[in-house]
Amino acid sequence: MGITGIYKCDLVVFDGCKVEEIDVGFNSDYWLKLAADVNNSYLKFVYKQLISGGENPNSASTSRKEVQLAVSAQNIIHVENVEFC
Repeated sequence: MGITGIYKCDLVVFDGCKVEEIDVGFNSDYWLKLAADVNNSYLKFVYKQLISGGENPNSASTSRKEVQLAVSAQNIIHVENVEFC
């Protein structure tokens, strides 16, 4: 909301049985704190890593595609067992 300039929106939640609509107002104090925290995190972690030119020892060596294939192969999500109202 802070990026787009929208100061009011509706949060729509569907729980499988009903739809709830909740009015959400923009909180400028929260946005300013969040923007500052994101900026600080970027400078502390991302920018620092970019300018160092080194490899991050904490980065994952597994690609997203490999994870998706492993999850799909295990059939972790059983949609057929979900009951709606």
